[in-house]
Amino acid sequence: MLDADSRTGLMASTPALYENINTHIRTELRRDGVERLIAQYRFSGREPVGDDVIDTMLATPKILERRRRITSATNRIMNLIDIFEDA
Repeated sequence: MLDADSRTGLMASTPALYENINTHIRTELRRDGVERLIAQYRFSGREPVGDDVIDTMLATPKILERRRRITSATNRIMNLIDIFEDA
């Protein structure tokens, strides 16, 4: 897990990414959770684990919906990172 100083440094490196989270990610995900997942991805280079994605959701999905919702949320987060890292 990243400490507060390393998270702040990662967020400060691309402020546009963090300013635009709300416009690119649906409201079913908590902003602080998405920021944490992005910081972890940028630190480790690995995509978020399904349980971490579920922890960022406002409502826990039903068992039969989990795979689809995790995949969808992960894709949106990775697309957001791609948009702002390429810029």
